[in-house]
Amino acid sequence: MSDDAIRTFLLYVAAVRYGDQLREAIADARDTARTKHREFRPRQVERLKTELLTTSLDLPAVARDTALLWRPYWRNWNGLEVKAVPVREVPHPPAEYDLIERLRKVHKSTFKKLLEEDAAYRTVLSTASSLGASATSVRLGRRALLVSGTSLFVSITALMVANGGTVWEQITSWF
Repeated sequence: MSDDAIRTFLLYVAAVRYGDQLREAIADARDTARTKHREFRPRQVERLKTELLTTSLDLPAVARDTALLWRPYWRNWNGLEVKAVPVREVPHPPAEYDLIERLRKVHKSTFKKLLEEDAAYRTVLSTASSLGASATSVRLGRRALLVSGTSLFVSITALMVANGGTVWEQITSWF
């Protein structure tokens, strides 16, 4: 583990594995959101919005930072080359290839897909936010109507009492 070449190789493998782990986390969150939030209720929308906010990652920065490992400067500095050779037991083995270059292609493909999924995820987040805002405004409007109706009832009752007589006499005289 103290060898620089092994540490560098493990760093390349870790970057690829990290991309795979991010894909699993996003897929799991998306599937969970789909099964948990089938009904449109303000609470459900709020929960979905919270889940999307907590699982959304800053993928462009992560993709940019991990892609630096495959830049020529880094590869020349660490001097690591790993050539994969064919295995004799495999019926049609691939030709010899550069394993680090293959890891770069896997990493690039993984993060390209992740960025596309994140863009779709953010679209869902903005939709969920707007739905949450509209649900909250509907709920607030209903509460405002209830408060204003109650206030109207109290004020009419106060006016009837202020005019003298009982409230029942005032109501029967109006009809």
